[in-house]
Amino acid sequence: MRIHFIAIGGAAMHNLALTLQKKGHTITGSDDVIYEPSHTRLAEAGLLPRQEGWYPEKITPDIDAVILGMHARIDNPELARARELGLKIFSYPEFTYHESEEKKRIVVAGSHGKTTITAMILHAMQYAGVKTDYLVGASIDGFDRMVELTEDAGTIVIEGDEYLSSPLDMRSKFLHYHPHVAVISGIAWDHMNVFKTYESYTDSFVRFIQSLEKGAVLIYNSEDPEVVRIVRQAFDERPDMDIKLEPYSTHPYEIQDGHVYLQDGGNRYPVTLFGRHNMSNLSAAMLAAEQAGVSRLDFYLSLADFKGAKNRLERQYDDGRTVVFKDFAHAPSKVRATVAAVKELYPDRRVVACMELHTYSSLNKDFLPQYKGTMAGADKAFVFYSHHAMEIKRMPPLDPEWVREEFDHPDLEVKTDIESLREAVKAIPTDRTVFLFMSSGSWDATDWLKELGLMKGNAEDAVREGAHALFYPHGLGHMMGMDVHDMENFGEVWVGYDGQPKSTQFGRKSQRLAIPLEPGFVHTVEPGIYFIPELIDLWRGEKKFMDFIDYDKVEEYRNFGGIRNEEDYLVTETGARRLGKKIPLTPEEVEALR
Repeated sequence: MRIHFIAIGGAAMHNLALTLQKKGHTITGSDDVIYEPSHTRLAEAGLLPRQEGWYPEKITPDIDAVILGMHARIDNPELARARELGLKIFSYPEFTYHESEEKKRIVVAGSHGKTTITAMILHAMQYAGVKTDYLVGASIDGFDRMVELTEDAGTIVIEGDEYLSSPLDMRSKFLHYHPHVAVISGIAWDHMNVFKTYESYTDSFVRFIQSLEKGAVLIYNSEDPEVVRIVRQAFDERPDMDIKLEPYSTHPYEIQDGHVYLQDGGNRYPVTLFGRHNMSNLSAAMLAAEQAGVSRLDFYLSLADFKGAKNRLERQYDDGRTVVFKDFAHAPSKVRATVAAVKELYPDRRVVACMELHTYSSLNKDFLPQYKGTMAGADKAFVFYSHHAMEIKRMPPLDPEWVREEFDHPDLEVKTDIESLREAVKAIPTDRTVFLFMSSGSWDATDWLKELGLMKGNAEDAVREGAHALFYPHGLGHMMGMDVHDMENFGEVWVGYDGQPKSTQFGRKSQRLAIPLEPGFVHTVEPGIYFIPELIDLWRGEKKFMDFIDYDKVEEYRNFGGIRNEEDYLVTETGARRLGKKIPLTPEEVEALR
């Protein structure tokens, strides 16, 4: 098939494009802006559009299917052309169903917990050797992408999102999947910008239940009164539904010395997850995995090394005295559960919780009362939002004092300036303290290296000596052109360094820019941070820079990998000009993409 993606740069969209290319389909696409990691991954696959923007001439009669992303607008010129030609137009959930009609479909839905539940199911199936296709809303350890569609897998596991499908299809995504096995984890009002009333929001879940295939299994949270009510309502409206009900509750567990163990009869199984909400998520995942052919024992054993989905109670730092967690929590139910989980694991420590209001719902004055009491488990709490983010979203201003009152916490501060928040957090004693950062934060990388104990001493001295190269073993960028990457063996001195040898110091000898900049040059700027196990082992063995680097702390991050961002600049007579659109860096800029 020849398939064209309108808004190919989206998180789900570009992953779907990659997997369909892998299946042998011919893929093209367009977008008006593409950010990382979509940009790099599409480029590596040869799918990156040559130019940003919308081009109706790309839409030709020989296209078999057009997949329309939510980022596109209803007046998109490529969409108009596709409709004019009478082409088949799908949203990505529609096309996912199209590709999985003959498979057993396991769909995980709910206002919270669905990413973690989906990740646990996939992890257990991988552990047990049960092949499956999947669609999940976050990066999961052990899986190359967020979407996988194959010819031979008999099952597909889908994270079922209640958000809208496309500009042409205002139905919830999960209404397209018609599951054979469905999970509903919990119900709490979310997406206020789309579901204007709580009733309209819950109605989408009623219709989800009614969309299940005949003979399907519905696994639902019996401890959530709203879930129970919605299940009852669905059957009251459709008493003839042929659906088997499988209620679940929180799995028995115990905490000993900061470690969590599942209890099953007389047996105990260690797990990396913690928090009552995750013990509930675990019960749902176990029942769904059993429906996929995973034994209960294999499920338990798989959880011993389950790392969870990215940014879900992710432990960033732990030196025995200070612990730092990062979590995606932003909706009230998620914030409440996350804070309670951390406090339960560390009952004898100070818990400092910091959350960022950044979604349309969380910045809505009518929705904010939903956050009342959500930070109760924290000893100290901060709420951050920026006026800039509100301007971007065209939201009316919020009074910080009113926000503080709505959260109803005895020791909560509201900050609207990131530096003010930073200084307030830094002033808190770190001994026997657990820091929980929910949503995203804007923290300077250099300071964090010192604040987390990875580096010590004077920063200028460390850079002068070359100690920083452990985390950043190359220069700040390189020229665009011939002398870009992997030219060392060619003899870089002959390709742009004016015949002058480069520094032999590690970190500088690998720099790919050692020539004075001139007007007309195009330069790629690429700051980042890396953790390279081989280099860590080498330098530690040689006892290099012991005055600047705490190798015990570095060890905790050896499997992190690395991260960087890249932007291209044209050198001009008077300075430089960025090529292309600015990469989103701040939480506000990222959120503005929604």
